[in-house]
Amino acid sequence: MENLKVTVRFYASLRERLGVKKVNLQLEEGSSFTSAMEKLAETLGNKADVIFDKLKIKDSVMVSVNNNLVKPSDLTELKLKDGDVIDIMPLPSGG
Repeated sequence: MENLKVTVRFYASLRERLGVKKVNLQLEEGSSFTSAMEKLAETLGNKADVIFDKLKIKDSVMVSVNNNLVKPSDLTELKLKDGDVIDIMPLPSGG
């Protein structure tokens, strides 16, 4: 089975709190967004709770794939392709 490579980039306060700009993940072909996030949580170790709450993406975080914002409800169905770029960023706060 072919492997696919996905890049996960972090922005703003998430980048600062994680201490890393991006992570490259090697996944099996046909991997879902959920399996990518499991692998990401493994990679980040105890810092994963910056993004996840029990392996679910926190409500305070937005996700885009290849520069397209993805609704949280659509993430579980999402299949990844080789070269996809996942951006994880904090929700904008207004005032």
